Amino acid sequence: MKYFLISILISFSLCLLWAGEKQNNTFANGDFVNGTRNYLCKKCVSLVCMRKSPAYTKCPKGGVHEWTDLGECGANPYQCAKCATLVRSKKTPSYTSCPSGGVHDWKKL
Repeated sequence: MKYFLISILISFSLCLLWAGEKQNNTFANGDFVNGTRNYLCKKCVSLVCMRKSPAYTKCPKGGVHEWTDLGECGANPYQCAKCATLVRSKKTPSYTSCPSGGVHDWKKL
């Protein structure tokens, strides 16, 4: 459980401050810029919000990241009941590739 809480905090921080995107390009007037998407690594549970798919760089869990496109970034908070990933999305995120196995079980908060 401790790992999941730490992962959520790190993932949300990365979503807001991803090094590959300039901070002022991620938000416009408090809203996400059109075209930014949530990407989740199904191995290390890192979450980023970017315009294009993140690089397949070294993953802390070994090998390279395995990114899944969860959908467009937005203001609605959703959390997966299985892997505890917290994401802010325009609509219900994609159900594919839950790090806990199978598909995500998203609940709108």
